[in-house]
Amino acid sequence: IAALLIPMVYTIMTANSLVADKVETGSLAFTLSTPIRRISYVFTEACYLVFTEVVMFFVLLVVSILTQLIDVACGGTDLLTSLPITDICFYALGNFMVTLAISGICFFASCFFNKSSQAIACGGGITIAFFIFSILGLFGTPAIPGTVRIDAMNYFNYFTIDSLFDAMAVMNNDWLTYGLKLVGLAAVFVVTYAVGMTRFTKKDLPL
Repeated sequence: IAALLIPMVYTIMTANSLVADKVETGSLAFTLSTPIRRISYVFTEACYLVFTEVVMFFVLLVVSILTQLIDVACGGTDLLTSLPITDICFYALGNFMVTLAISGICFFASCFFNKSSQAIACGGGITIAFFIFSILGLFGTPAIPGTVRIDAMNYFNYFTIDSLFDAMAVMNNDWLTYGLKLVGLAAVFVVTYAVGMTRFTKKDLPL
């Protein structure tokens, strides 16, 4: 959950600046006054956002692996079994897919609204709500010791896409569950970007 914080804040701000902010400030008027088509512009902005998410994924993955290797080199041999590099890769992939799905929601909001405040309120609000629900839902999962676990709080996991990254499935080697949930995140990613770009190409712009 903590690993989602930096990508989440970055995604909210960047997605807004790529479309809604340029519409509101009027800078998009100059761009679209050239032979550039709307679909070409918004597709390029979407590719930029996804590319930066990919770069951030690899940076975080490399740093995580190096941290594990340094700890093992310093004598923390328990990490070889409790947190092997393969598990780190699966955790990183899960976080990356959640980030992509979140970027789709924020990009859709940026394409849908013409004002930055509305785009951030919608995309950012949904993203933050998902994050809060995932924290609350954590207290109802098997990851929390039974003495302090509150089973009823597990219901919060049904209201956030963050729960589609199933860390417990990685711990239990339940790769079918892990993979199917990632497919769900991929579907959110594809649908939100596609609908967002379609909305942008067809809506009236205050240019």
